[in-house]
Amino acid sequence: STDAWQLAHTSLRDLLGSRLPPEEAGGDFGPEALRLGEVTAELHLALAEAFGTFDAEPELWLEDMRAQLARTPPGVIDKEQVEIALARLLKVADPGKAIRIHGDLHLGQFLRADTGWFVIDFEGEPGRPVAERIRPSSPLRDVAGLVRSFHYAARAALVERGRDIDPELAELAGEWEARAVDALWHGYTRGTEATELCPGDEYERQSVLQAFELDKAVYEVSYELAHRPAWVSIPTSAIDRVLSREQG
Repeated sequence: STDAWQLAHTSLRDLLGSRLPPEEAGGDFGPEALRLGEVTAELHLALAEAFGTFDAEPELWLEDMRAQLARTPPGVIDKEQVEIALARLLKVADPGKAIRIHGDLHLGQFLRADTGWFVIDFEGEPGRPVAERIRPSSPLRDVAGLVRSFHYAARAALVERGRDIDPELAELAGEWEARAVDALWHGYTRGTEATELCPGDEYERQSVLQAFELDKAVYEVSYELAHRPAWVSIPTSAIDRVLSREQG
């Protein structure tokens, strides 16, 4: 089997080497991202069937987000602005349903074998307390994990090239990321009932997704500081991007 991170990395290497648009470069990752969206939807429906659905509790979600923010070392990110952005989760009228989720979904958790895709490692994020990991949450938290993973893949591919980076390559990596995110959501919403677990309104769906995307990036800051300090700019750049979007 091959994990989706390796497939994404191969796709990005081809993209940056050819300088062609993502849909024209060899190893276009769009179809793979589409299928990952479909598999994620199938996973959520299976988890909902096995463990049931629950009323969403945005207050508890925000409590967990604030706890993670408090665990983040000081002076690395603007905690006050992050707190303000996260608190907007409470303004969502329809947060959707809560289910038992994967909890640490990223490209490395998907394995592609001859018989199809498999999802592994359901222990949740090791840097969070067990009580937080097992708490039912929005399926959009898993989707946000994949969105963050696409950003990681694109930035890691640029880092791998060292100093051989110019604005054109950075723009291509951004286009690859955006294309993967669009394909992921298209796959997630195509032909399944998984969207019934999510907020029905598009604006509120994006608001919940963005909150979990920001929370994931905050978690990644602590992880990178502990394990790969040279990569901490990847999650901090994502936090800056979300905050700029909020302020805009």
